[in-house]
Amino acid sequence: MVIDYALERSFDLDSAERRFSSSSLSTVPYFLAAEWDSRARLSRFIEDVGGDGAPLTMTNSFWRSHDLGLRVPRQEPAELNFSEDGDELKLIYGDEEVIALAPGQEDLPPTVASRLWDVLQIVHPVHPDFVKRAKADKLVPGQLSYIKGSPGASRQVMLELVSQSQVEQHYPLTPGYSVMMPSTAHNPKAADLVAIAWDAAKGSFAPGKPDTSYWVRRLEEAEKDSRTLEALLTAVAMSMYTGTQSPGCDGAADLDPRALCALVRSASDKNRFEIEVAAFMALVGAQDKATKLKAIELLPSYRQEAGTMSPLIDLFIANHISDLTRTVTSGGPGLPDRHEAVAPYSAALKAFPFIRMIYGDIADYYFRYFDMAMGFYFADVGRSLPVPSAVPAGSNLDSVSTIEKKLRADFPTYF
Repeated sequence: MVIDYALERSFDLDSAERRFSSSSLSTVPYFLAAEWDSRARLSRFIEDVGGDGAPLTMTNSFWRSHDLGLRVPRQEPAELNFSEDGDELKLIYGDEEVIALAPGQEDLPPTVASRLWDVLQIVHPVHPDFVKRAKADKLVPGQLSYIKGSPGASRQVMLELVSQSQVEQHYPLTPGYSVMMPSTAHNPKAADLVAIAWDAAKGSFAPGKPDTSYWVRRLEEAEKDSRTLEALLTAVAMSMYTGTQSPGCDGAADLDPRALCALVRSASDKNRFEIEVAAFMALVGAQDKATKLKAIELLPSYRQEAGTMSPLIDLFIANHISDLTRTVTSGGPGLPDRHEAVAPYSAALKAFPFIRMIYGDIADYYFRYFDMAMGFYFADVGRSLPVPSAVPAGSNLDSVSTIEKKLRADFPTYF
């Protein structure tokens, strides 16, 4: 593994296949923070119902911190007992020796030794307060022994620093290596989504380049065929693409107002008093469970009127499925299965691979189910698309940046 802290990315090199993949440094702390919250909620639930027998890594904050390698910011630390035996540093919790460190003899600069502990926390997490103490004492982890798990269901882990050397590495990481797409072996349903995003990141947009002529053509075709809903959805897609409320009229995303503004306003005016369009938009904006379920059932009936913009209906359906199933793992009584969102997301992304907002919605979908690597993949692609449009403020894609800023502030050791 190569960790680039300036890029905030980690790189995994496969020397046998001569390939490498990369992922966001935010992936690990985001998962751990979400897992901490999940265990804390389950712990409170178990306590409320008077249950017992749950593992201490769920119910005990010390063992939860040690298992996950983090402690929630601004929370009071546990009462810890550090013991020094010669050069060794030990952490005692209760009457049990949890961690024992025999410092290495390497003469590493303090900054390098500190960063070594940071990398260790990513690969083999231990209690963060022990790491904090080891850093303060400028200790290099020569040999590290610790309990993983919790009493009654624990195992001993032994780590040893075999060697250390200083090297310089430049990009490309290794000559002759090729970059590979994220693996979907654990999530084969995501394969189509990953492939579409992969091509889009390189500027390969099968539907065509989203320039002025692209949008003019679709608006004119909708007007020619008197499909008012298609025209309106074209304007909606333009708004999603540009990230503005006056798409085609404000010059955003390098779109020419002289060619587009009159067409967009015409599409909006023709739909202003359409009862069917109002009913459609009410389904799209459904907020409660019952209306979302109704929307999933009724939105497909608008496909013909939506014409070339019907993949937007797939996006609306997928988002409703995501919202309805975000608190369950695979559907529930009267609910769709969460995996049912993948096919409509694929249809929407295939039709509009250049719209950043869709990537944010897909990223949010995966974040909700602890697939952090996949979530950051779609967020990274969405933010780096080779198009002149902006990331819409308040969108799911915009919220990823907010999450990352909070992670950097709360868990700086990972960055």
